[in-house]
Amino acid sequence: MLKRIRFDDVLWATGDKKIKGKEFQKFKKHIDWCKDIDIPLTPAILCQEIEQFPESIQYIEEGTKEGLFYPDLHGWTHGPYGNLDEKKISEHLEKALDWFEVNLGVMPIRWVTPHGANTIAIQDAARKFNLIVEDTVYPVMDQKVADTLLRQTKDLTYFDDRIIMVHWWERGLRLYRIARALQYGSVEEAIAASKEELDEKSFKICWKGWG
Repeated sequence: MLKRIRFDDVLWATGDKKIKGKEFQKFKKHIDWCKDIDIPLTPAILCQEIEQFPESIQYIEEGTKEGLFYPDLHGWTHGPYGNLDEKKISEHLEKALDWFEVNLGVMPIRWVTPHGANTIAIQDAARKFNLIVEDTVYPVMDQKVADTLLRQTKDLTYFDDRIIMVHWWERGLRLYRIARALQYGSVEEAIAASKEELDEKSFKICWKGWG
């Protein structure tokens, strides 16, 4: 079984004009696709950036209390941690963990680093705060890779013991397909079920070439 679905970059202003002002709604839509799957959802929080979206903070806080979310730390900022020394990284981590305690009432166990950065300084700083560093290598699998693999094989066992990494601001249909296949146990059942959820045009776009 899939270990968890990891949502990176929660939540920042991407600069994409198509979603400007709708960042929270897009993020929540992706969560709605996944919340009925019996798999942990781990939003990776950018503590400074998410302050621009207070409704997102409230949503994640409530979802954490309800057991929907198990928040990870992404960073105090989305900065280049791979270029920083241990002292500077530790300053960021200390601020981020204080933010978690105040705003979410929980402490993260993982630091899901921006850009998959993983240096000795990162490891040493994380160890001081009892954080596990997670980058983008195995068992992490990008949603594009996961979607392609699912299309080619229709075999969900390829997801066993893996972590699917999602950027909430990316095209959503990949995640929709993955989520429905996981929920219904097969691609065939996912296609059948989504006929009731999607309008005819969206259904054709979503599953074109999958039948």
